[in-house]
Order: sequence, then C-alpha cells, then structure tokens
Amino acid sequence: MRVKGRGITKGSTTGDLLVTVDVQVPQRVDGKALDALKIFAQETAHENVRADLIAKAKA
Repeated sequence: MRVKGRGITKGSTTGDLLVTVDVQVPQRVDGKALDALKIFAQETAHENVRADLIAKAKA
C-alpha cells in the first residue's frame, strides 16, 4: 500500500511511505471466538472502514 507524502523527507520534498500489510486468518473458528466475531460484526456493521483508513492516512 502506498501512502503518498508520508515517507522520508529529502530536501524540500517528501516521498511516499510504502506499507506491507500481512493479514493472517485462522482456518477454523469455533466456540467463544466465533461468538465474539459475530458480535464484533454486528457492532461494526455501520462503520465504513475504508473511509476511516483513507481519512487517517491523509491526516
């Protein structure tokens, strides 16, 4: 992922920050973990994660 203007400053310009995101997802989820994920999904259903991420990157 590239975050424009958030990298190293060289002279009067600032470069882009290159970010690598490593996401690991378990193959099996059951019991309390599954219940917790369902609750989390319900509680965050109204949020636009992409918009929040973009806004934070621009700040």
